[in-house]
Amino acid sequence: MGSQDGIDLTQNMAPDLGYSVNLNDPNDLVAEAQAVTGAKRQLEDCLIFCYFFRVHINTIIETLNAVTGFQLSPNQGLEVGRRVNVLLRSYNVLCGHTVEDDCISPRLLEPPIEGREKERVCLQRLRG
Repeated sequence: MGSQDGIDLTQNMAPDLGYSVNLNDPNDLVAEAQAVTGAKRQLEDCLIFCYFFRVHINTIIETLNAVTGFQLSPNQGLEVGRRVNVLLRSYNVLCGHTVEDDCISPRLLEPPIEGREKERVCLQRLRG
């Protein structure tokens, strides 16, 4: 499975969720950061909010409520994100994914073959 989320979490914390830990190593506390911020990121994805433009959870919910007429609270919005995470994981299990599949893609350990970062391996420390 794998995703960029754990890597990105080290640069883009979510102080609006009470999580603003500065990490020196992207491997530090990634699971904790994912548990705290994953629901918000899933909610942002569901609402097609730009992933690279950080929006406070209250703004997300106010926008959703204004557009739909709902009266959701931030906690209810985050619950939607948590439910989406559960559905995604459940689908993966249904398709045969196991704990061995839940890892960073080996492609992230390979250097780019062209461009400015050619031959630079960003995640060298993850090599076994």
